Amino acid sequence: RSLTSACFGFLTTSKTAESQGQFAIERERHDRTSLENQIREKTRELADLQQRLQELSQTNEKLRFQLAEKDGTITTLTRATQIQSQAV
Repeated sequence: RSLTSACFGFLTTSKTAESQGQFAIERERHDRTSLENQIREKTRELADLQQRLQELSQTNEKLRFQLAEKDGTITTLTRATQIQSQAV
């Protein structure tokens, strides 16, 4: 009788350990999937930010060029005005 009880106790303990092991495996699988999804999302965000940075850099360069042209025009007009003032 005690052998039977010991066997049932062992069987119960084994089933509990197996269930806990399966739960741990499922939790690990879920965590891994979640982390992989986070990595994919962050990778997409990084690509979007790199694209946005490139667009802003191009816009910045274009605006710098326009500003340089404007400064050149102002300098030219200022000189022309000074020359006209001196001629009068």
